[in-house]
Amino acid sequence: TFSFDLEMPAQTNTIYSPFSIGTTLGICEVGARENTQKQIKEALHFTGNQNTFAKGFKELITNVIQKENGYPNLTLSMETVLFMEKDFDFLPQFQSVVVKNFFGDLRNIDFKNPSKAVQEMNRWFFQQTGGNLGQLFTDKDINPDTKLVVVSTLFLKAYFEKAFDTANTRIKPFHVAKDKDIQIQTMYQKNSFPYYKGENFQVVELAYQPIDKQFALWII
Repeated sequence: TFSFDLEMPAQTNTIYSPFSIGTTLGICEVGARENTQKQIKEALHFTGNQNTFAKGFKELITNVIQKENGYPNLTLSMETVLFMEKDFDFLPQFQSVVVKNFFGDLRNIDFKNPSKAVQEMNRWFFQQTGGNLGQLFTDKDINPDTKLVVVSTLFLKAYFEKAFDTANTRIKPFHVAKDKDIQIQTMYQKNSFPYYKGENFQVVELAYQPIDKQFALWII
């Protein structure tokens, strides 16, 4: 339910991971109290106590990430890190829950030097995404009063159940916005795929191998 609650800006092409967003919110819930904690739980549609909440995420991460890497054609990994102001006292209980239930990596950092902190966080991000993505933060995102930054990355390498032939790749227009197209290299194949048309959207599903695990790319 949380996944479908997320609203993306109109007329934009967006790739996002509800799993990663939910995980970072889950970590924030562990450290939150009173109204903030209540709002996070409402956003995630969770009504249990905090102990059950954290254990639920541990089970989810274990089932989705760790158990799926036994397949030769599928690589799925998740890395979560907490960049914590080195001179701020975070509760030991909070840190323990993050490591035990969210498999988080705790790193002390000097946010009083924002420029250096940004470089350090971007370096971590670049390494965790295999060099595919570079700058995540800018100097405008961090200031000397920053105490905590939570980052979660999700990496998937898999083969489509119905593979695309590279010989069929061609230049086609890509609709960036209602009144703007750009020409890009586009994969092409003619086949049958699960399809759904709603009131204001269309969805096509491209399944990954192994097909029995139901990993798929949904294009909306």
